[in-house]
Amino acid sequence: MQLNDSWILALADDLTGALETGAKFAACGLSVSVTTDSTMERRPREAVMVIDTETRHMAPSEACLVVAMLGMRAARFSPTLVYKKTDSTLRGNIAAELRGLQQAFPQRRVIYSPAYPAMGRTVRNGHLLIGGVPVNKSGFGSDLLNPVLQSNVHELLGDVHAEVLDGETDGDVMAAARIVLGCIPPAIAVGPAALAGALAALSSESAAVPKWPDVRRCLAVNGSAHPASKSQIEFAKLHGCFNQDWRCLEQEIEAEGLERARQTGFAVFEQWQQQAFDAIIVFGGDTAYGIHQAFGSPVFQPHGEIVPGVPVSSAGGLTWITKAGGFGASDVIREIRRRLT
Repeated sequence: MQLNDSWILALADDLTGALETGAKFAACGLSVSVTTDSTMERRPREAVMVIDTETRHMAPSEACLVVAMLGMRAARFSPTLVYKKTDSTLRGNIAAELRGLQQAFPQRRVIYSPAYPAMGRTVRNGHLLIGGVPVNKSGFGSDLLNPVLQSNVHELLGDVHAEVLDGETDGDVMAAARIVLGCIPPAIAVGPAALAGALAALSSESAAVPKWPDVRRCLAVNGSAHPASKSQIEFAKLHGCFNQDWRCLEQEIEAEGLERARQTGFAVFEQWQQQAFDAIIVFGGDTAYGIHQAFGSPVFQPHGEIVPGVPVSSAGGLTWITKAGGFGASDVIREIRRRLT
């Protein structure tokens, strides 16, 4: 499917997911914007419009309504393809949001490819596995805000009419993307960012070579309680990744949950006003959103992924390097710094 005058609507339920999605399409040379503004008052100028709906922690009925209303507004401008980015560990209001999209696009099939093989997420007989372990038996089963209680994707969806595809290789994900684009009209594509990458590759004739910004002063902020992110910060400290120019936010925030994310945003904005760093590394979608709000919610231009699952974007005069909390190698900050300086 070549885009020409058509466009793609992509929705994510948190900001790190939206930016990861945007990076996948930008890496294939498509014009992309990522926003938290869901008003959809005009047809996008870009080939791909990615919207963070911030529905991860809403009640299911509210998440359904938000997505349905946004989908109906977007439907006025006839998107060629609708892609719903889902968390690769099944967190969030996946079933409720798909109900909302079905209300907005009732003529489209729903095809769900939950696998992300490059990140160790595979699907066998309809069950999502993390490194071969059912997701509800992994650390994501005890997530503080969104514990994953089951690995069976069909049971998770309940009465939502969707085709759930198994997948254990990148080729399986590419095959799922071809099924989506082979439908008339194209199906509502559902899945983690691996599916976005496959759809992007099939929707563009060429790949782009990202030109990474030159980062001189950077602030790293970990808003995730997941052990993976904590170990990544500790690794960076132990291996000399931080100094007077590349620093880690050390300020103690007493609040919890979404309030903690909001207060962290204010703390980061104050430090930026005082010390004017030109880039920020953020672990955790809620924290990224809190910081983004503190900076006035500018629109993002994604560049690509600096390492798998870690997008680089520009917004509000800053370079943003973002990552969901629960994955990545321990040396991820060292690798990011090596590539950006």
